[in-house]
Amino acid sequence: MFYKLRILFTILSAICLAALLPIGTFWGLAGFIPTALLAAIFFVLMLLCKQEQEKREPKPEEDLTQEENSSNENELPKK
Repeated sequence: MFYKLRILFTILSAICLAALLPIGTFWGLAGFIPTALLAAIFFVLMLLCKQEQEKREPKPEEDLTQEENSSNENELPKK
């Protein structure tokens, strides 16, 4: 769910950013400021969804058992 929301908020933020110049041209600061604020709000919402998604997804290290983790730490890096 957070993945879809991230995509939605990213698209909405990009649309607002693309609309800044035309809206600012036609309505001046009265249109520019609300559009810029909307773009910033959508961007922040996208970041919040990203953080929640990362919290809920298991990390790759957590998927491994304790035995596999210890064996991976003892391996020498390949050159």
